[in-house]
Amino acid sequence: MRFEKTRDAIKHAKSFHIRLAKLYEFLATNENPQKVELLLNYLIKHENDAAQALGNYEKDSSTGILDTYLQFANDQNILKIPEFETLQTDKSMEYIAELATRFSDELIELYSQVEQEVDEMQLKEIFTNLVEMQKQEKRILSMNIDRMMDI
Repeated sequence: MRFEKTRDAIKHAKSFHIRLAKLYEFLATNENPQKVELLLNYLIKHENDAAQALGNYEKDSSTGILDTYLQFANDQNILKIPEFETLQTDKSMEYIAELATRFSDELIELYSQVEQEVDEMQLKEIFTNLVEMQKQEKRILSMNIDRMMDI
């Protein structure tokens, strides 16, 4: 078990989105087919927007809620960006889509885990909203990937 403040959990998720955008930027530095380049640019913007949204969440939430301690076990494999060297050299649409979906699922899992373990109603509401926001983003991402594959 690990103790962490709500603020730290939100900062951790925000940092994850920023690192994920950097991963997609790294993948975009290679020569890629136009569709893959389009997908990577979309994902970079998506992750930067998600980081900004979490920053706003942090800024707009009350200090008391943000300073509330959480007690939860965070699997060390959750929200872990793979080393660039371990990524496939073949950057197909399917591979990029699989990465994006996996990371989205990990965020949903983390937010759900925290939501289930908190008793404070305001905290539960914050993490319920984050779960729903991430699920919505995953649906939009999936639809956009399908559209890009059809191009």
